[in-house]
Amino acid sequence: MSELLEHMEYSIRYILSRYIRFAKGFQSMQATCHPDTWASRGLDKQDAAHALSSAVNHAYQTLLQPMQRIEYILSANGNPMEETDKLEDNEFLMDIMTAREEIEMADTREEAEPVIRENQALIDDTVSEIESLVEQQRWPEAKQAGIRLKYLDGIRKAAMEKS
Repeated sequence: MSELLEHMEYSIRYILSRYIRFAKGFQSMQATCHPDTWASRGLDKQDAAHALSSAVNHAYQTLLQPMQRIEYILSANGNPMEETDKLEDNEFLMDIMTAREEIEMADTREEAEPVIRENQALIDDTVSEIESLVEQQRWPEAKQAGIRLKYLDGIRKAAMEKS
């Protein structure tokens, strides 16, 4: 149990350090291209800075969201996710249907909480798997994991609607 806690603490510190570096990089880019920074240099440069600032903000938001991030990465590497993409894992699909039913049957968010926690754990595992597959450039497997993430994200969204 102690080893598990140590590993979890290490993982959390690692993730936070990556996020902090990422956030600082975004802030630096945003400061450089913020339209107010370019206000005194002419309207054309301010307009260009505004367009660049919007692009940086959009990229940042895309990278923050795991589903949008994998969709972008797959598309950029010639493996775009399509609405018609299917998943062949029948056991996983049955688990998804069961989770959706449990959320639908829950009258409150508190009743749905066990499903929410389990689903978040699956999302976290799937995101880790995707990161590993992307690092290895194993695009077909990353795409399949992305499709699984899409189903899990659907459960997350349905659960968020419970109040």
